Amino acid sequence: MKRWFFLALTACGSPARPNVSRTSVVTTSAPHDAQKAHEVAPEPVAHPGAMSVPGSEPAPRSALEQIDTTIAIGDLRAIRGWPKGLTVKSGGEVLLALHVDRDDILRLSILADSVGTVVQFPVTGANLNGSANDTHDGNTFPPRSQGSDYAGPILFAIQTRPHQGEEPAEQVAVFSEKASLRVAVRTIDGGSWQPRFRLEFARGTTFVGIGTTYPH
Repeated sequence: MKRWFFLALTACGSPARPNVSRTSVVTTSAPHDAQKAHEVAPEPVAHPGAMSVPGSEPAPRSALEQIDTTIAIGDLRAIRGWPKGLTVKSGGEVLLALHVDRDDILRLSILADSVGTVVQFPVTGANLNGSANDTHDGNTFPPRSQGSDYAGPILFAIQTRPHQGEEPAEQVAVFSEKASLRVAVRTIDGGSWQPRFRLEFARGTTFVGIGTTYPH
């Protein structure tokens, strides 16, 4: 399938940020604490598309819940108070990955074929020892559709723990509303869903969650 991928990120209602091509690095000021702030900023990607040497990945670890089927789209659509979004000028099919890095931060990455991560956004704290998945990358979560016939708007639905040994765990959901991509978090002990951030794409954009940050 042919895809085209061109990014230009702007905060809604604010001056345009520099354009982002398939191979460029996004440079912005340091993002706010993803746990406390609703507005989100894209993070720099030091080596887009760089692959680790086979055998150098961390040993696989099991997630608390790699696919949480209890997360319902009706509950997610009922969330109110979404913050200002970032406008992402792109079209066609957009690849997404949800992954934990060595700094124990869960991130959502936008990917491009043969390039890898183009831009990434911090979601919440996520301890690598309790949150990593045993996929090709060793630290990515599978999409909601993996291993089932699910074809709805929820792209990722997981449980994770912010810090090792810390309770309660959190549920994290990434879902689409037409050309809007939204991320929400809630504690698993019955807390209410909290909007984390939203990204606005070009009309007609479709989203595909994948279980790797290396779509080669």
